[in-house]
Amino acid sequence: MYPFMRPRYASSQEAGKYFSEAKTMKKMLMVILIAMVSSYGCATLVTGTSQKISVSSSPDNAMISIDNVFVGNSPISVDVNKDTGKYLLVEKEGYYPKKMLLTTKMSNWFWGNIVGLLFFDLSSGTDALTKGMLEYSPDQYYITLDPINTLTSGMDIYEARREVKLFIVSNHSDIIKELNAGRGEYVKTLLRILKIADENSDAAIMKIKGLSQAYSEAPDFSERVVELFLGKEST
Repeated sequence: MYPFMRPRYASSQEAGKYFSEAKTMKKMLMVILIAMVSSYGCATLVTGTSQKISVSSSPDNAMISIDNVFVGNSPISVDVNKDTGKYLLVEKEGYYPKKMLLTTKMSNWFWGNIVGLLFFDLSSGTDALTKGMLEYSPDQYYITLDPINTLTSGMDIYEARREVKLFIVSNHSDIIKELNAGRGEYVKTLLRILKIADENSDAAIMKIKGLSQAYSEAPDFSERVVELFLGKEST
């Protein structure tokens, strides 16, 4: 400490009193921090490695899957292992499926462990390994599914083309994954929109897959699918 920064004391007794009070304050702070850590405890022990997620939908009785594993029909509450990158899929016959990321944040309990790690050498490594430091936020979902406008003879062909293009562009990555895997809910929905009969579905999937390999960009791919199954737009 520089001389001009040193506090001046009238006597050595006053200086001793100052340092004694400072030491007492430091001890009190340590006690408070210990109490905080003790009250928080370990995030894993308090919150566990799974969390209940509630899903409702309109219409109800939709199929709910998490990371491509069917867990039940809506409305439903299900325990989900805590982790990042998990996806919720909601689907129902006659409606467009919806897929979304289950977002996470750091649990408030975890910060107590951080205090312990910094001041008392209490490790939070267990929480990191068991995902106890995470919590899903939000933990309640209400999903509104949009009905599929099937291609009937009374439907305007321009509206039909627009709907097919919108679906392909909006779900391009999922459609490509399912085409490479063989089929899936997004591909099934696309076939329904195109009004492909079940007996023709395998041949249609092969054609759509070929187009996806020839046209990697979503707008081009959607345009070619529309041309193949709905015809070219008249100019």
